[in-house]
Amino acid sequence: APGQAAVDRQAAVDRQAAVPASSRQFSDKDANTWVTLSEIFTDIVQDTRLENTYLIVDVLDECVVELPRLLDLIVQLMSTSSRLKWIVSSRNSPNIEGRLEKLDEGAVLSLELNAESVSKAVEKYIEHKTDRLTKIKGYDNNIKATIQEYLLRNANDTFLWVALVCRNLEEEEDQWNALSTLEEFPPDLVPLYKRMLRRICDSKRASSLKQFVRGLQAT
Repeated sequence: APGQAAVDRQAAVDRQAAVPASSRQFSDKDANTWVTLSEIFTDIVQDTRLENTYLIVDVLDECVVELPRLLDLIVQLMSTSSRLKWIVSSRNSPNIEGRLEKLDEGAVLSLELNAESVSKAVEKYIEHKTDRLTKIKGYDNNIKATIQEYLLRNANDTFLWVALVCRNLEEEEDQWNALSTLEEFPPDLVPLYKRMLRRICDSKRASSLKQFVRGLQAT
């Protein structure tokens, strides 16, 4: 409707106006420098027109480059903005824990100390995924039970591993190949990633994907 279209256009203008000028001038600076990116980010999250904002930083420990600077930025923004809420996940790391402990506010949840709760959550997730697979693929009770048992035995309390295996099973055209396909999935993420990459390299799209990667490396 015309009235709704006008409202949508005005909302878009308002959102554009709320973006700090520094972010709209992004192309005028070197986009690969830490200083430029951190300044733009800081300008955005400190804008007074910005409402309560929630930021999620996952696997912080896998940040190899500029981790100390990133930690300092997180601590700085946590200390100066009450409207900015952070959820940060990481493996146990004394360096990361030491810097974040400087903050007076916040709560720490250790998954290792709550391993039993995590394990039960993964079990529920496996139950949900196998129920969904059974409905989609038409598995009988024996196939469903075998898949569920394999996932429980090899998941190592890792949601992502379960999700990746189930997605591969969902893409399997013949339901009768499900069990033989299931045994091909190694019980760890790294070997599973390697298997997925081998399948990509052996697929019909391998040559185009390799050209795409070469193009990325050249830029």
